Amino acid sequence: YSTFNKPDLAIPYLNMTLNEYPYSIEHWNELGKCHLQQCQYEEANEALDFALAIDDENTDSLTLKAFGYHQAGNLKESCDYYLRLANVSKNKTKAYLALAQIYLEMRDHASAISYIEKLINRKSGLTDYELELNEHDAEIRIAAGRFFTIEAQKSDISEEEQENNLRNAEHQFTRALEFTPKEERFDVLFKIGSLYFDEHNFEYANQYFELINKEFPEDADATYFFLAYGYYHQQESASFMHYLAKIRKEIPDMYATMGTGDTILMTDTYFNEALRAIKEDVSTGKINLNKYL
Repeated sequence: YSTFNKPDLAIPYLNMTLNEYPYSIEHWNELGKCHLQQCQYEEANEALDFALAIDDENTDSLTLKAFGYHQAGNLKESCDYYLRLANVSKNKTKAYLALAQIYLEMRDHASAISYIEKLINRKSGLTDYELELNEHDAEIRIAAGRFFTIEAQKSDISEEEQENNLRNAEHQFTRALEFTPKEERFDVLFKIGSLYFDEHNFEYANQYFELINKEFPEDADATYFFLAYGYYHQQESASFMHYLAKIRKEIPDMYATMGTGDTILMTDTYFNEALRAIKEDVSTGKINLNKYL
């Protein structure tokens, strides 16, 4: 049942097996995995704790514990278990890149970069370094790419270094997309666009959001706000107005809150002031947003 992705049916049989073979780490791990698949974190932790009580260096148990805490949003605890995993693993690549990814989520860029730097022979050499990882692991490629997007935004580097970092980022993101199943492509494109957006690289972010609009028109509205904001900061007024018009037409509830204290980017004073002025002109008829559709 576990093999065929039916964890709810597998759990009773795993429990019966463990009653007879209570020291089977493999079955404790499988039980923990089944509970994780159903977001039953307390039960998963209990099963994995039994496995670690038998062998506190079991890499599968540590990986599942780390993954479970990450999935549950407990990032610090997830880091603790990935550190334990790194300490007992001969190949530390996956643990280090997972740590980098989590630290990036925590906005602890210094720690994230330090773990990716452990994997490279020189600071800018990730593309030349033969990563000891599964080539098909898109998430790891995205984490590596994000490292370069952060490096590219540093103020103390030359223009050539910035361009090199962006090329390296694009290389990693391209590899990630190459190994992404079609049904997951939207999520990966959106994630990459969001990574650039977070680093205020709106030119690259908009390229990925526009690609979503082209490939997934039925889900395009998820990108409108990001595109409007990005084009505003790129001073591309026609494109900014185009997406503001699409928000007004297709997502009126979002349009109503834009420029107010309820907006997602309420701290961007100039953006919000511009929105309020434009919306006022729209309401009085001075601006016809429909002509930008």
